[in-house]
Parts: sequence; C-alpha cells; structure tokens
Amino acid sequence: MGGLDADLVLEGNGEAWTARLSPSWDLVTPNGGYLGALSLSAAREIAPSRVPVSIACTFLSAAASGKRARLDVNVLRSTKRADVLTIDLSQDGRQVLRSTVWRSDADASGGLVHDVAQMPSVPPPVDVAPSPASPRKDFPFYENIEERLLSPAGEAPEWLGWYRFIPAAAFGDATTDNARALILLDALPLSTCLRAHPSRFCLATTTQTNVVFCAEPSAHESEWLLLQMRCPISRGGMLFAEGTVWSEMGRLLAHGQSSMIYIGPVVDR
Repeated sequence: MGGLDADLVLEGNGEAWTARLSPSWDLVTPNGGYLGALSLSAAREIAPSRVPVSIACTFLSAAASGKRARLDVNVLRSTKRADVLTIDLSQDGRQVLRSTVWRSDADASGGLVHDVAQMPSVPPPVDVAPSPASPRKDFPFYENIEERLLSPAGEAPEWLGWYRFIPAAAFGDATTDNARALILLDALPLSTCLRAHPSRFCLATTTQTNVVFCAEPSAHESEWLLLQMRCPISRGGMLFAEGTVWSEMGRLLAHGQSSMIYIGPVVDR
C-alpha cells in the first residue's frame, strides 16, 4: 500500500526533478492522475506558497512503474498574483506527459464572490456500505482508496460514490489534497462508460485530463470525497467523460473532463 504523500516525493533542485513511479498507483500502467499529481508536486517546488488553480494533462505515451521519471519545469509567466508553468514528465528520454499548471497565491482575494454549486443529495459515507470486491479492484491502485458506491442499478453511464485515501486520508497541504481529486477524476471515466455496456469491454487509454480546483485550501480537510461522473458520449473510437468532486460538507472541490481513445477490440465479458 502506498501513501500518496510519500509517493509524490521528488529529488533534485532548480528546474529538473526526478521521482520513482510507485507501482502502488498502477491501473495496468501508472494512473494518469498520479502522474499529473507528480507534476503538481514539481510545480510546488517553484514558489511553494502558491496553490494549484488548474491542471491540463496531455498524455503522450505510457509510463513504466517502478522506474524513475524526470520532470522538467518551465515557468511561462509569473506575476504578483499567479503563475503558469509547464511540466514535462519523461522516462529514458521518452516524453510521457505534458502538464500545464496555473497557480495563485494561497491568500488571494478580490473580484466577485459567489458559490451556488449544489452537491448531489446522498447519504453520508458512514451510512454507505463498503463496495464489494470485483475484478476492477484487482489492480494495486485500489489498495490506496476505500470506495463506497452510490451508483444506481441500471445501464446509465454514470458514477457516484464516496472515496477515502488510505492510509492517510487528508494531508493539510493544498497540492497533495488537490491531487486526490485529480487522481479520482482520471481513474474512473472508463468504468463509468462501461456501465452502459454491461456485457462488453474495450481497453482505452487517456489522452487528456483537465481539472479545475474550485475551493480554498481549508475546504480540503474533508477525509471523504464524493465523486460524481458521467460519460455522455462514446463514439468514433473515443469516449468523453466529465465529473465533479465534493467534500463531506458539500463544497465543490474540483471539476474535470477527460478523453480516452480505445486501443483494443471490443470483447464480451
């Protein structure tokens, strides 16, 4: 079992960093959200007081778990209030991921303020039974999270469930706590799509994941996270999904979109 904070530790200095890709986050290959979380960690090394506002991840090739990866950070622009960086993650000279990260000051204020986001009406996690074992949960990734599904029966391509990272559930650090939402939003699009195809399966790989982090750092103290996801379209060899992550207190923490490309034949299951 991997602890998320320990698995995001980087080595290096300046503009180049390295990290060992922990096998604990494998879903066949390392989870794309985990790779994006490493990018957030690399961005944190440049002006650590700033917090992530958004990340756009473009996946270019598969990563190899258990091996070291290099992260090169480039500051595109930096102002008194915000900055934007690109982070290139590569292995053995082969680029795996390019991330673009926007950040702002943790105490940023000003502008118009409102929050009318409404969390789905669901029972609290304490009143929901843990999800049973399934072939989907045979990957190491699922040893790091506790899952309590709320998705209704049927064949709608929708997903709803409570999640808690283990052994540590929250970290008191905006970068690592935001990484939890990124990891969940990247991990579940294919499972969401497959709900509409209960007797079929097709392997897919993520091409793009974009996440906006919506809440101030204090809102991330929630140990349980509610993930709501839908996959409205799957056609032309691609699937498209969108999702939101909420705190136990009903605060919208993150909103994300993903696209995946099918890479294998459709088979019966």
